[in-house]
Amino acid sequence: MENIKNIEEETIKTIKGIIRYKHGSENSQDDDIIYLTKEKLPERNKRRLLCASKKENRNIARIIKEENEENKYRVIECYKGTPDEVNNSIRRTRKYHKKENEKEENIELVKVERIIILKGIRAIRSILASFTRTKQRKEIKKTLRTMDIKEYLEQTKKIEMTKETFENAEEGEKERMKRIAFQIGTTKALVEKKKEIYTKNELIEENETIYKRAMERKEVKEEDLQKVKKEMMELIKQMETQIKIIQKKDSLTTIEAAAEDNELGKQLKKYGITVVDMAPGFERTITKEEYKPEKGHPFYKKTYKINKLTGQIQDILNEE
Repeated sequence: MENIKNIEEETIKTIKGIIRYKHGSENSQDDDIIYLTKEKLPERNKRRLLCASKKENRNIARIIKEENEENKYRVIECYKGTPDEVNNSIRRTRKYHKKENEKEENIELVKVERIIILKGIRAIRSILASFTRTKQRKEIKKTLRTMDIKEYLEQTKKIEMTKETFENAEEGEKERMKRIAFQIGTTKALVEKKKEIYTKNELIEENETIYKRAMERKEVKEEDLQKVKKEMMELIKQMETQIKIIQKKDSLTTIEAAAEDNELGKQLKKYGITVVDMAPGFERTITKEEYKPEKGHPFYKKTYKINKLTGQIQDILNEE
């Protein structure tokens, strides 16, 4: 433990201009800590060690200056979560906590548009990963290795929300219930209404009947499990609507996604993509090594944005 603490301290020292902020729910029982830096993030193993604290829920993110905005920044890379969610979460919730060091630079983050598909994929994967130590572990681990979003959704439908499953949770049934319910509730609000929720109180306000007991870590009852299971099934249906498995068309810049008015299509259009194929291996199709237009080529920026999005999706699929 002492060795880990030393590595944490040494890692922090190696990152120039690192800033530590507390953020998260105003009444959180946990200490949510974010380290912000304008420098390149340390290698993955150092990030893991830095964020391994059992006393604090830590994350580290890289920020860059926003174009045409004086002294404003945005998150472009992070260890946990997705950059858009981390960015807006810090921006929204930092006000609930006192500054730990008054001499530290006050970083102002711009609000960024949420990428709904990333939130949905990460939420489903997180839910599945919560059940890897249950009697369904073999099927779930096998599914997680497929890197196939469709398989993720099918396996999530089969999750057993039972008292037995939650009673055997390593982190405790109340903590598991809170974590899963928060993932489902915040994702469903974003998918359904484009509503961003970052705190427990905001989620309770959104749907007190379903989420209040879970957020307050009350004893997990059978009726609570069934309510959350129902919400989870609705979320899966919404994700299935967004993610239509359609084959790639004739060029790398015309990749298919459900329909013109499909929410996923609208999101991806902002990345220069008309449609997307979410079938296994789609990221390899899009990022073929031979397709490298030079700077100045009309497709250069478009291809970069496609690669950036698929890279973020692949990072989620590869999470430990």
